[in-house]
Amino acid sequence: MFGLYFGKYLVEQNVITKEECDSVMEKQKSARVKLGLLAVETKLMTQAQADEVNTLQTLMDKRFGDIAVTKGYLTEEQVGELLKKQGDAYLQFVQTITEEGLMDMNQLNKYLEDFKNACGYTEEELEDLKSSDLDRVVPLFSKEAQGLTKDYLSLMVRNLNRFIDTEIRMEELYIKDEINIDKAACQSMFGDHDLFVGFVGEQDGLVHIGSQFAKEDFEEVDEDVLDSICEFINTTNGLFASSLSEQEINIDMHPPMMAMDVQTIRSNKLYILPIFLSGKKVELVLSLDEKVVVE
Repeated sequence: MFGLYFGKYLVEQNVITKEECDSVMEKQKSARVKLGLLAVETKLMTQAQADEVNTLQTLMDKRFGDIAVTKGYLTEEQVGELLKKQGDAYLQFVQTITEEGLMDMNQLNKYLEDFKNACGYTEEELEDLKSSDLDRVVPLFSKEAQGLTKDYLSLMVRNLNRFIDTEIRMEELYIKDEINIDKAACQSMFGDHDLFVGFVGEQDGLVHIGSQFAKEDFEEVDEDVLDSICEFINTTNGLFASSLSEQEINIDMHPPMMAMDVQTIRSNKLYILPIFLSGKKVELVLSLDEKVVVE
């Protein structure tokens, strides 16, 4: 996930091309992070120590971890912990982009600092983004959302990751009182709280969600696509209602509904979260405890 954000920044700064970025993102999927990079990133070893061990590996048929333990740079326990982290998405991206010769570690660290400053992230927030933990990443892009709104956004994005697409990139949540829509799938909930949820946006994005959830290849937004998205929303809302019931908060769901023609959604406060799934854009629309009119 981190590579989707940092890679986009590098392309926008003309550091790498979009084609190079796409290649890195594809190759990192099968990358296994080298132990030396992990040890340096976690500050268990210096770069000089890692380089020394790498050089020794050209002279003896031993694993990086075995040599590092022999040299006293790592303990057996530390090697074991590092081996568990070899699927780290951030480090996979770092390793792939450096191995492709697009930049060295000094350059990467410089651009990473520039990226942090350009986005206004703190060190802690940057670490949240690196983690690819959606419960830590979603709040970075939805700072205006609190309480149940924040909880719902996290659940929906987790379900998009589980059921639709793992290549998720979000942009900053914004608030409006009215949006015009062409096609949409949505559902309202009622009870101790009123909640309105919908997906609107570009055709490719809606088709992508509908196709992935139905496991069928749809080509354009029609009733089948919107019906599939409605089922996905209904599934997520069912999970949300169940989790709230454990807190003795009771809500129920109206049947999902779809919009096929140009309409307007109005409310005192509509939270809108832009989401890109493999580059295809949709917008998640959410309203809590406000009257919502679709007409």
